[in-house]
Amino acid sequence: MVSERKEKMFCLRLDCCPKQGHRKRNPSAPWHSFTPQQCRLYDFGVTHPHVLRQEGDKYRLYLQKLARDLGVEASVIFRNRFVSPQELVELIGAADIYITPYKHKGQVVSGTLAYALSAGKAIISTPYLHAIELLDEERGVLVPFDDPQAIADQTIALLDNGTARHAMRKRAYLYARDMVWDRVAQQYMGSFERVYNERLRNPRATFSAKIPRRPLTGFRPSNWIICTG
Repeated sequence: MVSERKEKMFCLRLDCCPKQGHRKRNPSAPWHSFTPQQCRLYDFGVTHPHVLRQEGDKYRLYLQKLARDLGVEASVIFRNRFVSPQELVELIGAADIYITPYKHKGQVVSGTLAYALSAGKAIISTPYLHAIELLDEERGVLVPFDDPQAIADQTIALLDNGTARHAMRKRAYLYARDMVWDRVAQQYMGSFERVYNERLRNPRATFSAKIPRRPLTGFRPSNWIICTG
């Protein structure tokens, strides 16, 4: 989701797979905080197949109605489809702020979070495991789970403070340099070389026993014990 204004662009990811009770909270708070003149939000993605089978698409329809009720329908654009990796990179690259509001701490990985960090984006996230690790040392902002007002407050704060936003982006970008593929490959090669050199310095003793061509007297094949080191 990308805003139209060049000086104030941000990316917002809406959750289209709500857990039970999510609708009773206050998902509209972030939308109250922006006017249609400030930004345009794009919601890309489809409802999870399991949720679709159980509940249908009523949560997306609920969000669309909410946008109408709040008077921001023209500024919140829903795209009910998956995007290609190339399009995803372009969308993240066009944004200055990326928001990842996962609902459970046990979320151990987020590919789009890694993309946003590598692209040097200011990131607002709930404190799931992957985000806690990547956004440490002020590389992003963590907000409580199920707290849309906190998301809105942090988004506005970053939009209003370009110095803080760009400092956060720089920290994220520099940290992520070790995550790009050529650096990852170099790290793997370094690990292989360390293991190889350690084995040369400290070779392991090995022992092997040759299997006799014919059984020894008094032994049956089922009685043999072969030891290897």
